[in-house]
Amino acid sequence: MTGAAPAAAKPPASPLLVASLAVSALSLALPAALGPVGPLVAGVLAFLGWRGVARSGGALRGPGLAKAAMTIALVLFLVQAWAVVRGAASAAAWAGIRARLAAVEETLRTGTAEGAWELLSPETRARTERTAWIGDLRDSLAALGPLVRLGEAREEGGDWARTAEFGSGDAAELRLPVSFDAEFRGGRGRIEAEFSARRRGREVSTGIESLRVVPGGR
Repeated sequence: MTGAAPAAAKPPASPLLVASLAVSALSLALPAALGPVGPLVAGVLAFLGWRGVARSGGALRGPGLAKAAMTIALVLFLVQAWAVVRGAASAAAWAGIRARLAAVEETLRTGTAEGAWELLSPETRARTERTAWIGDLRDSLAALGPLVRLGEAREEGGDWARTAEFGSGDAAELRLPVSFDAEFRGGRGRIEAEFSARRRGREVSTGIESLRVVPGGR
């Protein structure tokens, strides 16, 4: 009696498809680290794997696996690309605010009250009496001297709770008041400022809506 023929071994899965799924899994686990690059690489691997399976003549298995790998990579890429586009507005706003804060710090170290006036947004300068504003800041700097060290920032209400929404919708505007305990050459003081961030579509602008130096810390 002749024994049953052994079952034919299944062909191996395409290594490129396996690699594509692994990269997709890594992209899902570490989205901030890989961004859209991870899913893009996974998609390329999936496409090459699909071509390898098609040309293998059955030596490699994986038509269904190839479809799944390409679909997963595409979905992840779209999600990551959407997150990057949405986050770009927030990144631009924070970069603008950091640059304006650096300008304030430099002006209070080495500049004048007249120089600080020029840092204010055009809207603020238009509604503020220049001579009185410069006089108040000049008096504070005369009492305190140049800035030596800027302390940690404290959020002071405003729209800080809405910063995560800045990239949503067609337009957004935030008012972000902040204060710093600061060390001046003549003693301790406090710097109070309000920054603005505006977005119209993809266009982002920032400004300084108020700036005040107060002798004595909080």
